[in-house]
Amino acid sequence: MENYLFIGNYADSDTNESDRDAENLGVFPTTPIDGSILQIVAMNQTDTNSNGGYGDSELGLPGEPASYDLGAGTVTTAPDMTTGANITVTLGDGTTRTFLALLVQMDNGDTFLRVRTH
Repeated sequence: MENYLFIGNYADSDTNESDRDAENLGVFPTTPIDGSILQIVAMNQTDTNSNGGYGDSELGLPGEPASYDLGAGTVTTAPDMTTGANITVTLGDGTTRTFLALLVQMDNGDTFLRVRTH
């Protein structure tokens, strides 16, 4: 299991599964996110094809399943889109920090960030 930061549920950002592009990244906010929806979530991902990674639904292939609980019971779905994103966080003292994060949108629109720590 790995921890992800839930940032909300958004419209489909990857509308064409026959390519590796995310055609509609404009669905994600470019302004501050309401902190009341942020939630650290443990996600259990399944590497069904045993390739050492967790695939999203691209090039006509299904995404590999993931399970998590946002508080209303376990959800099992698959990643629809993954991409790297530069994220800026404003800290409590008003300073900011920018870092690279993995942005993951599931088939159901639930969207998460995972900070790259190495």
